[in-house]
Amino acid sequence: MSEPSSRRVIVTGSTGYVGSALSTNLRSAGWLVCEARRPGRPSDEPSIPYRLDSALDPEWFQGVYGLVHCAYDFTLTDPGDIWRVNVDGSVRLFEVAASAGVSKRILLSTMSAFEGCRSDYGRAKLEIETRTAALGTAIIRPGLVWGGAGGGLFGVLERVAGTLPVVPLVAADRRVLYPAHIEDLSELVRSILSGDIDHGKRPIIAAAGEPISLRQLVRHLAAQAGRNPMVLPVSANVVEFSLRCCEWLGMRLPFRSDSLRSLVGLDADRMFIGAALETQRFRPLLTATSGSTGSS
Repeated sequence: MSEPSSRRVIVTGSTGYVGSALSTNLRSAGWLVCEARRPGRPSDEPSIPYRLDSALDPEWFQGVYGLVHCAYDFTLTDPGDIWRVNVDGSVRLFEVAASAGVSKRILLSTMSAFEGCRSDYGRAKLEIETRTAALGTAIIRPGLVWGGAGGGLFGVLERVAGTLPVVPLVAADRRVLYPAHIEDLSELVRSILSGDIDHGKRPIIAAAGEPISLRQLVRHLAAQAGRNPMVLPVSANVVEFSLRCCEWLGMRLPFRSDSLRSLVGLDADRMFIGAALETQRFRPLLTATSGSTGSS
């Protein structure tokens, strides 16, 4: 495979868990990363001011070879706002990048995005996939991202399992998660940028092939922290109602009602339909070396 004409890459969402780790790993591999981040969030690295709902300057993309889009505004709860900011803003970003001649454009989506998914997050990501696929966008659907500095849903579960004596869980055994180590995800992104992987318009499932139940995950994380909490099954409807009430009151929680819908709404019979599998690239979580499950 020939070398890219340029090694300049723009990464959005670089202040988040996944975007930050991808930026660091791409730099380590020799890519020249420019972080697209919210105004007022200074960085020691090259960066440009970026918001999903802001105007885009085509000059940003001059001489840029790749775009890796990780940004998503999780603070929004109204479906109309989610569509306007996250969906329309993301599509506009890919349209401008394509018009400016950016060769490799990558969307970090989610395994929660599939036909018939329940969550606003999954539906929004699926719509972004649909509207950007025609532009030649490479679509990655990561599973539960873990490793590195820790963060996201995995980070929440890690803190809960490591501190609470009783851990309430929804669908602890019925629902399974597909883990995706951040280093393996970074390697997949690098392979797409380098042209070593090309699945066309098919979304790429980026996770280990060995699923893990919520109960197994919590037990594993608790053991890593030297704890043995009680796992208490709870009703999804009760938890979702409680979370929605807190959101209605304006409370900022580490776990949202829509995250719960994503979690309990995962459907293995549908989320693999039409997708390309890169599961062999991802290490299983339960057999990983001790101490590598998240933040130290």
